[in-house]
Amino acid sequence: MKKGLYFLLICSAAWLAGCRKDANDPNFQFSGMDKETEIFEGIIINNSPSAQPTLLSEYLRGRSSLESDFAAADGTKTIFPNDSGVRGNEYRFKLVGEYPTLNVKDSKGDVVETQATHVKITDDAKYAFVSYNTKYDDYLGGIVVFNVSNVNNPSVVATLSMNNGELSAIDYDPDKSILYAAGATVSRKYGYKGDSNPAFVISVALDASMKFKDEAPSFKMLTSYQGTSVKVANGYIYATTGDGTQGTKGGLYILNKELTEVVNFVEAVNARSIDADESGNIYLMQAEHARITKFDQYGNNPQLIYSAADEAKQRYAKSEIAVWNDYVFAAENESGVRMINIKDQTVAGQLIWPQGSDPENHVTNSVAINADKKSYSKGGACFDSNLLLLANGGKGLYWYDIIDNQIALCNNNNVSFGGNSSANHVASRGNIAFVADGLGGLKILSIEAIKHEEWDCSNAFRFETYLEHNGNQKNVGQIFFKAEGEKLIVDIYTNENYKTSGIFFGTSMSYDSEQAMSDLTKAGLVSGGGFIDGKLSDMNADKRSSIPGGINGVRFTFDKNDLPQGELLCIIYFGNSWGHGTAFGPSGSSGTGNSNSQYIELGEIAFCVPNLLR
Repeated sequence: MKKGLYFLLICSAAWLAGCRKDANDPNFQFSGMDKETEIFEGIIINNSPSAQPTLLSEYLRGRSSLESDFAAADGTKTIFPNDSGVRGNEYRFKLVGEYPTLNVKDSKGDVVETQATHVKITDDAKYAFVSYNTKYDDYLGGIVVFNVSNVNNPSVVATLSMNNGELSAIDYDPDKSILYAAGATVSRKYGYKGDSNPAFVISVALDASMKFKDEAPSFKMLTSYQGTSVKVANGYIYATTGDGTQGTKGGLYILNKELTEVVNFVEAVNARSIDADESGNIYLMQAEHARITKFDQYGNNPQLIYSAADEAKQRYAKSEIAVWNDYVFAAENESGVRMINIKDQTVAGQLIWPQGSDPENHVTNSVAINADKKSYSKGGACFDSNLLLLANGGKGLYWYDIIDNQIALCNNNNVSFGGNSSANHVASRGNIAFVADGLGGLKILSIEAIKHEEWDCSNAFRFETYLEHNGNQKNVGQIFFKAEGEKLIVDIYTNENYKTSGIFFGTSMSYDSEQAMSDLTKAGLVSGGGFIDGKLSDMNADKRSSIPGGINGVRFTFDKNDLPQGELLCIIYFGNSWGHGTAFGPSGSSGTGNSNSQYIELGEIAFCVPNLLR
């Protein structure tokens, strides 16, 4: 019942569908049981863990956000990948490691799988800390410390497991090398009074090698069912909790670093996330409906900078924020993302799930800004980049650039990890990104920037057909379609150079009718124009050139932005005759024709993608 009562920071059906691993399975291994030390009742540390990430080296092939029906906007105009809007840098993500779970013994001695809830990466991108909880009624969780100083060889430094508490969020104090985590416990050792307020915040110390110290933790019980977020800033610990119970209230807590004193408390319904700007101001995200409030470092002088009654309505979903420069990026689960201008409280940008999307799987749970320098995959100088990363539940990981304070699209800007995965949290620094991916476990990714000439054209396709010339069918040439970068190249190889050849594209059409062609032109389904004796001629002549190398024929070159969205119908006009014959092609193409006309249905054109060599 406990999971139905507070914010779990879990947000997709896929995540919730997990099951326990059988500890009696002969192939099951519980990590490092012989090297464990109990530092407090129910808290076990292991500074020599045997379980390590599965090392991989797999470049993930990105898809465009248009393909996945996720639209980007600059605040006023919706931008799709093949619009002429501002474009960002190009990136590729390599899966370098997977860590499936942290296994914890419950009170009965059974081993239970926990699930990753939150990630904190150190400023130098050398270490990452991951918190865990469980979807079961038991309060089980812990922390895993990863060494990612070698991006291609991540390792687990230490683990901490709790059989009497679970953790929903984590942060790190580099000055004292202390981890702080918010979550829930029903252990009276922490001061739990047996009521319905198990929320708490806890701290554990690390040594110089990022292993856990053999000393008891500090902790503080809070009101509410669950601690939902934690932040180290301004010499304080900021923690949020969800709904309060039995006359208590949840909200924003400000505590000293020793967790012995509550400096201030601000009541806030459905408090989900906390972040701070460089001046020390604090920003609180609430949900059910979306509200973002700015406070000074002491939790005073509240200023509501955003409120929307119809956004962030999922009660048990994550709704995290990230503050960057003069903006707050708010993940609003089923409502997508808002980029809020702090100074004038306007929406500077937004990414919105289309109407009718599945709210269980089409959700934006977490947002991260990686403003570190990036280097190109094949070496070369570093460059500044403001990479926006989104954990979008069952749809996977998305990324964009922030250029001139606008959300800029990148090509092939999202990936999913297959199976029943659900991207529930993302964190990124340097060239590293961590994704808590539901049943898919924890994904450790490297980020590489690519130059535009690094293209993989394995998806390029060609279409071959006989051409009919003056009513006589003969093989006078072939038609080739191929994608080069973001260009569609159509080469018409012939025995003669037909300089009046034309091509047009549309989403649907009738043919063999001058009136139908005219109607299509008026409807904007074709570009160019002109009829000769009732036949098309010189369509898109401005796109026509000679084929390089002295080959007979003509070449048409179209930018990606020239083409209509969706499946394309293509008519080839060749001299005074039409293409004719049986069409073949790996892009789902088919053809129909008679002595004077043919249409070729290509299906969705697959353009080249960044060179993702495996």
